[in-house]
Amino acid sequence: MNPDSAGGAGADPPSPEGGGVSRAAKPPPLSKEIELLLQGSAGEGRRTLNGMLEGTGGRGVYLLIIVLSLPFVTPLPLPAVSTVLGAAIILLAIRQMLGLPPRLPRFLGERPVAWSRHPKLVQASMKLLRFIERWARPRGPSWLSWRAARIGNGALLVLMALFLTLPLPLPFTNTGPCYAIILLSASLMEEDGKLVWVAYACAVGTLLYFGLISGLIAGVLARYYSTIYDWVCRLCA
Repeated sequence: MNPDSAGGAGADPPSPEGGGVSRAAKPPPLSKEIELLLQGSAGEGRRTLNGMLEGTGGRGVYLLIIVLSLPFVTPLPLPAVSTVLGAAIILLAIRQMLGLPPRLPRFLGERPVAWSRHPKLVQASMKLLRFIERWARPRGPSWLSWRAARIGNGALLVLMALFLTLPLPLPFTNTGPCYAIILLSASLMEEDGKLVWVAYACAVGTLLYFGLISGLIAGVLARYYSTIYDWVCRLCA
């Protein structure tokens, strides 16, 4: 008789849960991964975005997208910063749509970033991420792994990042796209087929908000068109 089959010394030891061979290690919580990522960059002084991508494995692209969105969790607009970071998110999302390795061009990816200069921002962002991670987990149907879903979700990330790049000095113009990007990235990273619908709802709310802003601006321009036209004519005369 084979000694292994009789439960001898060659048999696999039971797992702590008593279920035979132990299961694969579960990835750390989202907030912990972000915290370790930022702590690692702080320990290295000024780490580049491409350097952060290389050290985060398969989940790195969504982790970095979330990190790039964190400065906009507050309702205060940051026009110049949002344009640069939004462009980086767009490039990462496009490469993810096309199935290309996550990498930023040199003018963005190789630029050093000092994350340790904003401890209050990091602390506030961790509170948001800890709230999200209580709900984000693998669940629901597996359609998020389909190629069509990957392209569609990537396109939605690009659209939200485009709104993020707009240099509008108005409240919540950065916050809406930011929350949609964070929720969508967390859903895709955790393969959460239910939380992703919350991200879609946030994206719809963002579209409605920007539509309202566009309507108000168009109304003001239409109302004062003749005054603005006369002012421009006198200015150019």
